[in-house]
Amino acid sequence: MFGDAPLDDDAVGSVVADWWRFDVAAVEYKPIGYGSYHWLVTTADRARWFVTADAANGPFDVTAAYGVARLLAGSGLEFVRAPIPSRTGSVVVPVELWLLSVWPWLDGRVSSGSVHESSADLAATLQCVRRLHESVEVTPAAALVETWELDGRAELTRLLDGEGWGTGPYVAEAGALLDGGR
Repeated sequence: MFGDAPLDDDAVGSVVADWWRFDVAAVEYKPIGYGSYHWLVTTADRARWFVTADAANGPFDVTAAYGVARLLAGSGLEFVRAPIPSRTGSVVVPVELWLLSVWPWLDGRVSSGSVHESSADLAATLQCVRRLHESVEVTPAAALVETWELDGRAELTRLLDGEGWGTGPYVAEAGALLDGGR
């Protein structure tokens, strides 16, 4: 995510050293990505790790999402990248208002947008998607299932059925407009 990091580099390095037992040599904030904050952590043996901080009260349950990624990666889908477990086995560690996770650093290239740079890239992507959906049995984590239910649907249905509109000057017109949309 762009902007100032919510945690300083020393705090991130300390958590990674303690919870993942890494001999941290360097920590560098990387204002990249979307929706999370990221750091590059280099260890004394020159291994590089991608550290992510997600808001603990964010829009979805990252613990469940990252757990599914671990399950998929462990099921033989070598193209799935997942966070590595901490010393306690958890894929996230709470730090202040954030959940930290550690991922393998990947060297690679970034394509421009969602465009595949070659037909071979597209074919490889399609093969990964095919393998993901054909060969893996995963029970969705309840926290990740979207119901698409509208908040206040019962109230809206009641209003569409002509109940509870009151007696304002535009009640009949509003009701007719909404009724025509059904």
